[in-house]
Amino acid sequence: MGFDAPGYPGHDGGVTTENLGCAAPTGDGDSTAMAISSIPSGFDAEMLSRVTGSRVDLALKLVALLRDDLPRARHDIIAAHAGGQIDTFVDLAHKLAGGAAYCGAMQLKNLRVALENSLAANDRNAGALLRALVNEIDQLLD
Repeated sequence: MGFDAPGYPGHDGGVTTENLGCAAPTGDGDSTAMAISSIPSGFDAEMLSRVTGSRVDLALKLVALLRDDLPRARHDIIAAHAGGQIDTFVDLAHKLAGGAAYCGAMQLKNLRVALENSLAANDRNAGALLRALVNEIDQLLD
């Protein structure tokens, strides 16, 4: 999808706590723990801390890159599904979930796995799982 590539089109590179919707560290106590704990809901701050070696700047950048890509990914996933392009749909969802896993957005990753399994089994539950995936994307954007 592009959120793992620095400088992809449409990304201005300006990652701040303000445009992430979370508070900046105050300087009181452990600023790393405070900044990581201010990661938006839906993202696992402890996992982000482990993945980034407790580098707050990198954790915030990963979250920002994923959030920058979510609207386009949401649109493309829905369009591929609506157009019956199941292989494209699965590929898009897989790429999105890979980035989500690095950001600690595990619910998104888990929904993608369930959706792929449902599609592979020709399960009628795929539509409900797609709606759940889109709802999770929307929650990560809030």
